[in-house]
Amino acid sequence: MSDRVTETWMMQQQQGNSNRLLREMPSASAALVLLFVAFSLSNAQPGFISLDCGGDDDYTDGIGIQWTSDAKFVSAGQKANLLLQNQQLQQYTTVRSFPADNRKYCYTMNVRNRTRYLVRATFLYGNFDNSNVYPKFDLSLGPTPWTTVVIDDATTPVVQEAIILAAAPTLSVCLSNASTGQPFISTLELRQFNGSLYYTTDEKQFFLRLSARINFGAESNASVSHLEDNQLTGALPPSLGELPNLKEFFSGNSDLRMGHSNTGRTIVIIVCAVVGAILILVAAIVCYLFTCKRKKKSSDETVVIAAPAKKLGSFFSEVATESAHRFALSEIEDATDKFDRRIGSGGFGIVYYGKLTDGREIAVKLLTNDSYQGIREFLNEVTLLSRIHHRNLVSFLGYSQQDGKNILVYEFMHNGTLKEHLRGGPDDVKITSWVKRLEIAEDAAKGIEYLHTGCSPTIIHRDLKSSNILLDKNMRAKVADFGLSKPVVDGSHVSSIVRGTVGYLDPDFGVILLELISGHEPISNDNFGLHCRNIVEWARSHMESGDIHGIIDQSLDAGYDLQSVWKIAEVATMCVKPKGVLRPSISEVLKEIQDAIAIELQRELPSSIHHLMSKTSPSEAVNTTGSLQDLEQNASFDELLMRPGLR
Repeated sequence: MSDRVTETWMMQQQQGNSNRLLREMPSASAALVLLFVAFSLSNAQPGFISLDCGGDDDYTDGIGIQWTSDAKFVSAGQKANLLLQNQQLQQYTTVRSFPADNRKYCYTMNVRNRTRYLVRATFLYGNFDNSNVYPKFDLSLGPTPWTTVVIDDATTPVVQEAIILAAAPTLSVCLSNASTGQPFISTLELRQFNGSLYYTTDEKQFFLRLSARINFGAESNASVSHLEDNQLTGALPPSLGELPNLKEFFSGNSDLRMGHSNTGRTIVIIVCAVVGAILILVAAIVCYLFTCKRKKKSSDETVVIAAPAKKLGSFFSEVATESAHRFALSEIEDATDKFDRRIGSGGFGIVYYGKLTDGREIAVKLLTNDSYQGIREFLNEVTLLSRIHHRNLVSFLGYSQQDGKNILVYEFMHNGTLKEHLRGGPDDVKITSWVKRLEIAEDAAKGIEYLHTGCSPTIIHRDLKSSNILLDKNMRAKVADFGLSKPVVDGSHVSSIVRGTVGYLDPDFGVILLELISGHEPISNDNFGLHCRNIVEWARSHMESGDIHGIIDQSLDAGYDLQSVWKIAEVATMCVKPKGVLRPSISEVLKEIQDAIAIELQRELPSSIHHLMSKTSPSEAVNTTGSLQDLEQNASFDELLMRPGLR
């Protein structure tokens, strides 16, 4: 029976603890070498980090991997030496330990956004604290629980591995919640994968956690290194001399060459090599001149979408780009002062501020992710935004596709994102008016309602969140970022694949309403306690006990009516029902928001107007100073309150 290796990976949701078996991957013994190609790569490759936790110095081990001290990746914790050692490897002689309190202690590493990584953490106890108490603590990837580390042997390392798609420029590995002993870590490794290895369609919402790796038939657990990285340098391993079929073993450079020389043949080879190099150089020059001429000829033609995007075969096509304005790259560079002022970033790329020659302020989004998905989102935004227009959707001004740069141009939104004004910050003014928050919800709902009912076919946004709701100079809201949007053609189902951002996954508008009430982010271990990992569970627990005050943002101005807060909280909980058939339509949600605004406006009326209303029939128009009649001649004051569209 041939040797084989079986790996079992669990697909773990990034918003919670639900697991399901993904797949088993058997392979022949040769596949074991290929497996370790991904895991034991050379130190010369970029995107690879190997941290010796608690170590003082950087060094290179016996198989060529560079190990770095973890001091510059974490600011807390104490270094300790192992008292019991059963490992010959230098990285297993020290650990870094952390206090057994309620805080999270995180290693933060720079990564490439939307790139797949293997994260490997090892834990060798070695009685470093001289207490002989086996630790038990939690491990997480940022806010997402990963696993619980349980130590049951002081001299055997515990290894945890996960494969995750980076959703931000940094990736954090955190230790917390020790139930026994102290949290500690021996090594932390980061390995960048290529675009195809361990790809899953759900990787934006799930990461892979290694459940088991079983080696059937091998005589030992020795690791296999990537031999292509050896470059035939360094010492030969002693095991090489034990090969059963090895006939002779030479030490040093034996100068093994043929006993005769062929000078004429050598000259012919040299001449052929020189002639071949000259021909290649001439061909390269001709190709370069031809390419430059072709670029110049096509500079005024319509956009040519990148090749991967042509394979989409989706509802959108290149025809829609004909109605969108195409900017020259030089025009964009002049407007942004060569991309000098960066104002934000996202999954698509980096956003820069610019100003056109006609005085219009613009936001320029430069694609930095040139993968198939990145090109797909670029095409999606160009083709979709060129045909939809609404005052509560961010205006799309055009695009540029030149010299390998894919650029989208939007109107500039002076007050940034709703997320910034709910959390507050050094440069952001927090919105403390409940009425203003309701108006922002109303604006966003109107934009989504237009996508659902005003477009043919209906368009589903699929990535609605507080960072995708932008505020103009008058603090009016507009919905942005349509890279993941999808049309519903011929009554088909919205989507069979979940898209979006963790914490906002369908249904996302209810989560935004809860953010507006509480001011909290969707997922937080600090705000919601140990039993509620997300804002939905936390808000529902308070509401079921009748404690609406428990979810209201304490920074809100005191002047608000609890009836309007209850109304928004109740519609938010309806929006987050597990089954779509139980959720209200966006038009129904908009109506509830407008009713809540009417409650607040009625509460803010002066007592003199209340007295006047009591003497005026509902059908009569109110005319105190004439300003209300100017707004709508035939609308009574009661109608104005109950029909916010007249405002």
